[in-house]
Amino acid sequence: MKKSASLIIGLVLLAAVLAAAAVSVFYTPYDPESFSGAKFEAPGTAHLFGTDNFGRDILSRIMKGAGTTLFVALTTVLIGAALGVLVGALTAWYGGVVDSVLMRINDAITAFPSILIALVLVSLLGAGKPGNVILALSIAFVPSFSRVMRTAFATVKNQDYITAARLMGVSTGRILFVHMLPNTLSVLLPSMTIGFNNAVLAEASLSYLGIGVAPPAASLGLMLKDAQSCLDLAPWYAIFTGGAIILTVFAVGLIGNGLREEEGGG
Repeated sequence: MKKSASLIIGLVLLAAVLAAAAVSVFYTPYDPESFSGAKFEAPGTAHLFGTDNFGRDILSRIMKGAGTTLFVALTTVLIGAALGVLVGALTAWYGGVVDSVLMRINDAITAFPSILIALVLVSLLGAGKPGNVILALSIAFVPSFSRVMRTAFATVKNQDYITAARLMGVSTGRILFVHMLPNTLSVLLPSMTIGFNNAVLAEASLSYLGIGVAPPAASLGLMLKDAQSCLDLAPWYAIFTGGAIILTVFAVGLIGNGLREEEGGG
């Protein structure tokens, strides 16, 4: 079957971002936290993306910052999706009181913007720690996953093979996560791409507001905040940093579109 062009392009672009982040673990052109040049040095052979307001190499910091942002976003989505799948499966399977209680909690959380919930939770847990940012964003993202997965599990619940499994005495856990979950992946995976993009932007927003990853650690949101104060002197700082965020979000968005096209074509 011919693969979607959106999926292929998205995977290639995301692979480039991931490769840069992975390489930064053991190599960057310069130490991301050390002063390696003059302040606001324009892009050139010595510093391909120029230097920032402290004379640090922007390319090195983008590589390291992309790793931080991607780690936070990926972990957030995995935790949020896992909890969302659990809530969605339980509400769809049991219904009744379980469905009412969990969905009312879900609705209460959904009533507030996810970024506002994350802001409050990070403030309570303590700003500047990636672990607290991940925990806060994961909790904020659970409702969106749980509602989508509740519908997906409810659709699969009444299929003949599920009825047969119940009659054969297969345990509830095995039915939910071995028989039903694989048949909801066509809904879950595109939702995870959307969640990943939201997590990237949310992490960048929290760092931009000063309660995400603490300096001198590199984060794309934190770098964008620093770049705002020197747009006149070093516009390349904001261009390259913002471009890295846009490229990541664009790549994952293409992957999500590609997955939906693949499903539609199938």
